[in-house]
Amino acid sequence: TKECLHTYCKSCIYKHFQHSTACPSCKTELGPNPFENVRFDRTLNEIINKIFPALVAKDLADEKAFNESMGLMTNNSNERESQRENELENERENELENERENELEN
Repeated sequence: TKECLHTYCKSCIYKHFQHSTACPSCKTELGPNPFENVRFDRTLNEIINKIFPALVAKDLADEKAFNESMGLMTNNSNERESQRENELENERENELENERENELEN
């Protein structure tokens, strides 16, 4: 979070924000829309996605359901979901390309 700098995987913090708007560790109140005070950690997210690849689709569905339940859906939400899916696909393609290059070098 931006306020207290605690770090969580995306799916964990989404689940937590379904019933609270405070940091799970220190209980710092993050306001009515806690996602405004969450900073995305790309490195942690990439690690989680590599370890648990099935979570990507589930996270998108959970995020959409949460946003709808909180009345946070905007006209750009589907566009953002598509953009995230494209980014994840590009990351997977880059990883495969890097693996192929490493295999050729060895």
